[in-house]
Parts: sequence; C-alpha cells; structure tokens
Amino acid sequence: MYKRLLLVVVAILAVSALVFAGGQKTKEAQVVLKVWDQFLETDDAQAGSLKAIEMMGANFMAKYPGVKVERTPMAVEEMTNAFKPALAAGKGPDIAYSEMGVGFVGPILKAGYLMDLTPHWKERGWNDKLYSMAKDIPTLAGVTFGIGHELEFVPIYYNRNILAKVGLPTQPKTMAELEAGADKLLAAGYIPLGWGGKDWWYQSNFTTSMIWAFVDKDKIDAAMYRGASWKIPGVQEAIDTAFVKWAKKNFYIPNPTAIAANEVDMMFVQQKAATHVTGSWDINLYVTQVKDFDVGAMLFPPARSGKPFNTVSFCGSGYIVNSAASNPKVAIDYLDYVMASEEAAKIWIEVGNKLPPYKNKIPGLQVNEYLQDTLDVLAGQEVTPGLSMTCPPEVMSFLQKSAAMVLTNQITPAQWVEEFERLWAKGRAEGMTRDTFKF
Repeated sequence: MYKRLLLVVVAILAVSALVFAGGQKTKEAQVVLKVWDQFLETDDAQAGSLKAIEMMGANFMAKYPGVKVERTPMAVEEMTNAFKPALAAGKGPDIAYSEMGVGFVGPILKAGYLMDLTPHWKERGWNDKLYSMAKDIPTLAGVTFGIGHELEFVPIYYNRNILAKVGLPTQPKTMAELEAGADKLLAAGYIPLGWGGKDWWYQSNFTTSMIWAFVDKDKIDAAMYRGASWKIPGVQEAIDTAFVKWAKKNFYIPNPTAIAANEVDMMFVQQKAATHVTGSWDINLYVTQVKDFDVGAMLFPPARSGKPFNTVSFCGSGYIVNSAASNPKVAIDYLDYVMASEEAAKIWIEVGNKLPPYKNKIPGLQVNEYLQDTLDVLAGQEVTPGLSMTCPPEVMSFLQKSAAMVLTNQITPAQWVEEFERLWAKGRAEGMTRDTFKF
C-alpha cells in the first residue's frame, strides 16, 4: 500500500512538472552584439547620425528580440588608437565603424583580425543594392573586408548672405579668383577660409582637396594606383599655396594649427568665417545650428583656367567585422539592416542627413535642402577618393601632421614633396599600397 501511494505521488508530481513546464516559455539566452562607432553625443555635426543609429538599433532589436546591440561611441582618434590593440588582446568589438583606407585597415587585415565579407556581398545581394564605391574602397587583393558608408564630398561651404553682401561669385572659376574673393572678405572683416589644422583628419582632407585642384585626375590615379611618382607638376604648388601663401595672407583663423574642427564650425555658425572648408558630413550642423543665413556649396576651383574640376570624395568610414566575432551571423544581419535595407537608408538620409551607399529608389524620400544642394553642385563632376582612402600607413601618419609642419616652418613645400614621395615608395616596397597589397 505504501509503495503504491508513493508511486501515485511521484506520478502526480511528474505530471505537474510537465504541465508547469509547458505553461512557461523558455527564456532564450540573449546575444550581445558589441559595436564601436563614431556617433558622439557631444558632436553637434553628428547629432543626426547619433539619432539615426539609435533608431536603427532599436528597430534591429525589435526585429531580432534575442539580440542586444551594445554601442560604444568614440572619437575618430580614439578609435584609431584603440582598435588594433583591442583586437590583438582579444577584447575588440564584434563590429567597428572605422576608417576604411589601406593605411588604417591594411595592417589589421594582414594580421587576420577582420572577417572576409566577400561571400556576403553576393549572398545578401549587396552588389545589387549598394553603390560600387562602398565595395571598392574596402577591397584589397580581391578580399572585401567591409561596407563603406557616408558617400561624402568635400566642397567649400559658404555663407550665401556674406558672399552676396561682398559681391562675390558663388563658384570661382580659378584659384586666382578664389584668392581675390578671399582678399575682399578679409578687407570686409571676415575670416575668408574657415579651416583649422589641429585635427589630423582636417589636415589630411584639406591637403587632398588642394592637390586635387592643382593636379589632373589621370596623374593622381597613376600615382595612387599604378606606382607612378608623386613628383608631378602641381603637388608642390598646392602645398605652397595652402600652407605658406594663404597663411601669410591671413586667410585662416589666427593660429590655425591650434584650431580644431568644432571651433571652425562655431566660427562659421557665428558668421565670423565666410566659408567652411569641410565636407558633406557637416550638413547636419547646418540643419540644426544655422538659423540666420543660407548655406551654399562650391567646388574647389581648378588652379588654372581651362583645367577641369576634380572633386575629392570619400567613403570615409564604414563597417568592418571582427574575425573573432562572438556571433558572425548576427553581425552580418546587423550590417545587412543598417547598410542594405530601404528602411535604414531612409533613416540615414532623413534623420542622419547622411548619404548611405544604398542605390535603390526609396518611395516618399525627403531630402533636406542642404544635402540636395550639395548633390546638385557635384552632379556630373569627376570624383576621386581622398588620400586617406588610398595611402600606405606611414603616408597616412605624415598627412596627419604635415600641414601643421609646413605652417610652422618645420619643413618647406619642397621637403614635403620629397618626404611624401619617399614614404609612398616605402609603402609600395612593403606591399602596403592598393596596387601592391598581398596577404
């Protein structure tokens, strides 16, 4: 009797356990996707991008309830310095939004720290959905290691009201005409060229823009991609014009080597600087901070009359994936959403004020006037990727400081060219240029 009662009790408990278990949903283990990006709360120019990426993160987690996106925003310099050591220590993120040029990514790629995304471009349909530049820039030796983002252009933005007041054209035809306009702006009490050399990328971008204005595209392409020399007509003249001649004429904010990009932003917003030597990444700044004047965009004029325009473009940053990502599929799902979905592309444009590489038509898309104006100005122009996208590591380091070195008379423009050529040749010999890179 006792054994029979015991068996009945055990059976009841077993059934109860099954019923209880059946009524409960097993809680899935949550996947944490660690993402490092550059969208900072403290950066007014990035405010739209921050809002956009937060929206996309929330949307992604709603689509994938078992995933938590853990963002760690950091400044460009911090990312540049911290990323490789973190990967080497096994403490890197699953995904990083970083510089895409061979000068930064090359050593990391050779060390085996990045996932080969080549098959995913085909499997996920990115070849059809995204512009070719988003693949061309993050491809070395036949391996595509990322998705380039921010189809950026580098014109000169200007205060329409000030230029009209001083009676200047909104598109100078030559550098001489730009200089004549700068003289008038200076005489009228304005800073002619809003630029500062404290930030490394600001030095590099402006240097590129000036060289592109003085040198024909075919010669630039030959030096960047086909091993030709950089000792070509126009390079030294560009460096001399930007960092000797214009500095002596006081076209910049006083003591430009101590002026950071965010300080230049405020000088322009406060109408102390008549122009803003920057790129389309600052459009969100104009949308949110400029209230009392209209902003226009002009191309860097060619050095001489008759020379065609040659405009700097960037796929400035983009997404790369850690080869040791904790969950590779989730990482690719995230990239697929934020870079290759219509929903995310609309958010990038309408909320972030950035141009994503998404090329399919988006119904009902609302493009703000400044972004549209930039696109109209640049329509049909020849564009060439910036030096930071194509140069070897030691050249990139040189570009981060060399404008300031010329401005402070540490080196001459002639010495600049010699060192630039020497470091580029060294990069070729070490297999760290786009034309020589090998695994």
